[in-house]
Amino acid sequence: MEAKAASLWSQKPAADEHHPQHQQYIDQVPAEDIFATLGKQSGELATLVGGLSAEQWKQRYAPGKWNVLEVVGHLVDGERIQSFRAMHVARGDQNAIPGWDENEYMVQSRFAEFQTGPALLDQFTYLRAANLGQFKGLPPETAMRRGTVNQVSLTARAAVWVLAGHTQHHMRILRERYGLGK
Repeated sequence: MEAKAASLWSQKPAADEHHPQHQQYIDQVPAEDIFATLGKQSGELATLVGGLSAEQWKQRYAPGKWNVLEVVGHLVDGERIQSFRAMHVARGDQNAIPGWDENEYMVQSRFAEFQTGPALLDQFTYLRAANLGQFKGLPPETAMRRGTVNQVSLTARAAVWVLAGHTQHHMRILRERYGLGK
């Protein structure tokens, strides 16, 4: 049964399975087993930011942009929110979930005052491992269940792909704009 579940989950979501803005994230996910992609991302992120000094965590690629610590904090927030969306929809809950404003979350987070980069990286790693176990354990038919998120119909499968794509997106930014991993 695990192979059947993986094959349903690993098919890229169709455009009607998610918010149009999420296509940019889904497009960044390699066409392979989604669970394998999710499993690799913690190590890739750790390779990018795990050895940074306290000063490097404060690096911004331009004035007014998030620093590295804030990017990783944003990934932690996104991990929590998107995995909840996936579970909510997979469980058949028909209560609508509102969207979220990542910039307001950033203002309220105050990551620099209350978190360190390594602590946020640890949170991401632990959350991802738990979420991956959760996703792998979902019955195959739950991949195509639909719920309403941010006023748009969303499948559980699309929520998982958006989660992977969101992480890909920000790791690409860390490489290209922050110069990490070179």
